[in-house]
Amino acid sequence: MNKGSFLDNRDGRRYKWIRIGNQIIMAENFAYKPDNGKYWAYEDSYTLSEDTVAKFGYLYDWETANKVAPDGWHLPTKEEWLALFSDFKKFLYKEFYVEWKYLPEKEDGTKYTLFGGMYNHRNGCCSYGNGQSFFWSSTEVDGELAFGLYIPERTSEDIPGIKYNRRGDGLSVILFQD
Repeated sequence: MNKGSFLDNRDGRRYKWIRIGNQIIMAENFAYKPDNGKYWAYEDSYTLSEDTVAKFGYLYDWETANKVAPDGWHLPTKEEWLALFSDFKKFLYKEFYVEWKYLPEKEDGTKYTLFGGMYNHRNGCCSYGNGQSFFWSSTEVDGELAFGLYIPERTSEDIPGIKYNRRGDGLSVILFQD
């Protein structure tokens, strides 16, 4: 089976997943609201709002991102992102990134979007908008930085890849199955 869903029993939310090679990953951004930690909701107007959680999920700081996964799922390591990215570059560019072929449809027929931008904790605003996105990995660089996957705007000359961000910034979370 190449796609399915799982239920997070903590809040009753159902998440779509897809299989890419040997890995099962979430097909939408994680949107669990933890009891503690730092997390934000992104809105197109560069303000933070609970109204957009269903579309973009939450943006978590790195410490919180490492604690929110339900049983059976985990925040991927840098190496897991690299394996997914290098083995399935065509998939990331074509289906996942441009055509959205494997992203599930919502009940209203629209596609989920993974491009939730990022929250910059230093200046207190969301950056980039929904044309590009950053996803945490569990791998830290040092006490201030951690690695994650970066996907640029479709029209950008940048290419998707591993970048690092400040651990206090808010990035999206895609979980991998254990």
